[in-house]
Amino acid sequence: MIHLQNNIIKLSIDSLGAELRHLIWQPTSCELLWQARPDVWPRCAPVLFPIVGRLRQNAYRYKGIQYPLSQHGFARDLHFDCLSATSTQAHFVLNANENTLSVFPFRFELHIVYTLHEQELQVVYIVKNTDSVTMPFSIGAHPGFKLPFYTNETAEDYFLRFESDNYQITSLENGLRQREERPFPIPGKTLPLSATLFDNDALIFETAQIREVSLCSKNHPLAITLKCEDWPYFGIWSKKGPLQFVCLEPWMGITDATDAGDDLFSKDGMLLLEPQQEKEFRYSIVINT
Repeated sequence: MIHLQNNIIKLSIDSLGAELRHLIWQPTSCELLWQARPDVWPRCAPVLFPIVGRLRQNAYRYKGIQYPLSQHGFARDLHFDCLSATSTQAHFVLNANENTLSVFPFRFELHIVYTLHEQELQVVYIVKNTDSVTMPFSIGAHPGFKLPFYTNETAEDYFLRFESDNYQITSLENGLRQREERPFPIPGKTLPLSATLFDNDALIFETAQIREVSLCSKNHPLAITLKCEDWPYFGIWSKKGPLQFVCLEPWMGITDATDAGDDLFSKDGMLLLEPQQEKEFRYSIVINT
């Protein structure tokens, strides 16, 4: 476990999945991250790679061969190497290996860099194609924030603050997208959180509608803002039932549609990376008071 801190934020990162495990607001020692209860949701902030969401048949075809690939890919379940660490920055890398090649026949490096800047945690993903062929991939973040922050309040005291009051969302069916979007008005740019909000799975925003969204309480000024310029997709999710956390998820790719084919190169939201090239993606978590 790698630990980073400044006077405002303290965090821990596990080499398994290079996953953020703790995000603590130092002035009140308040843990803000969901703590991976196995009976509810056993993760904290997984990295989604080399796909986001589900493939329609949990498999795809490449050069006539069918490969199994489970929801959100494999990076979240593999150990990363820590290349460097200081008190405020940690750099992790995952390299393709025999196990990844058996389900994703492309050689790559996936770098994840966490950096603290006062009240902001900046997260950078760098994907490198180290193969001799074009590599299709997508990548996304899935941080979960605990509800409530403090024991003297309830999850229903919380709301999400948006930049606009009118959006379009995509519905899901068994984890797959419907092709039609529907209006999703947010009066006053404020969406109250409730135990029924996620009865029909995640709220999916396509076409780069979300640049930032804040998780706020009506009881105090402590809030979390997730900023994600130039990410085409965004998901907001919690497990159906009593509201104990909410995930704010910027994505470069997206789950398959219900009528999707099995060609990985044709999957909606798939990025193509030429041999020996790299792409960088970044988002940040800002703690406001």
